[in-house]
Amino acid sequence: MGITNRIFSIGIYILIRFSKGYQPIAGYNFGSKNTERLKSATKISIKWSTIFAIVLAITQIIFSKQLVSLFSNNSEVIMIASKALIAYSLMLPSFGFQIIIMTLFLAIGDAKNGFLLSICRQGIFLIPLVLLLPIFLNLNGVIVSQPLADLFTTIFTFTIAININKKILAN
Repeated sequence: MGITNRIFSIGIYILIRFSKGYQPIAGYNFGSKNTERLKSATKISIKWSTIFAIVLAITQIIFSKQLVSLFSNNSEVIMIASKALIAYSLMLPSFGFQIIIMTLFLAIGDAKNGFLLSICRQGIFLIPLVLLLPIFLNLNGVIVSQPLADLFTTIFTFTIAININKKILAN
């Protein structure tokens, strides 16, 4: 799982850096009440971060064994880690949306919702899943915990993002 997390984190770090470039644009346009530019910047950011995440996911799925082999030559480790990398990558395309919406909340001064979204993926959803699923699914429970946490975080992000238009328009 350590190998899988290292490989997976490279793309996540790029998406986080992308969102940090979006944040001042969103904050400035929200502050200047330029809602059209804010919406446009948000749509463009979601589009490009999602495209990057899709390309990254496809690459990690296709080359999972080769990527894992860079870290280990143990065939069992390669088999388990590549299976985990594929599972992690299945939900990666949704991360572009998640990170941009979380950043949008932070940029418009809604720290509560921004913080809530930021702890969903690795805290609120992952911790209970990684503690419970292995009881029923053994090693597969550990492997599917992160993709399920990502799925739940994406659903939650969609749910909470519905209200963001009201806040932007009320500004």
